[in-house]
Amino acid sequence: IRKQAIKDLPALCKDNKEHTPRIADILAQLLHATDATELAVVHNSIMSLLKNDPK
Repeated sequence: IRKQAIKDLPALCKDNKEHTPRIADILAQLLHATDATELAVVHNSIMSLLKNDPK
C-alpha cells in the first residue's frame, strides 16, 4: 500500500500544481528509505514530478 501511495503522489500535482513543492519535500524525505524497491519507487516518483513540473 505504501509503495502504491508513493507512486500516486505525482498524480496529485497534475491538476493542483500548488501542491508540488510539498510533495517534492515528502519524496525527498523518503529518499532515506532502506528498502531498495521502495527507494526505486521514490526515485521514479521524483522523476515523474520533475517531468510534469520542471521548475
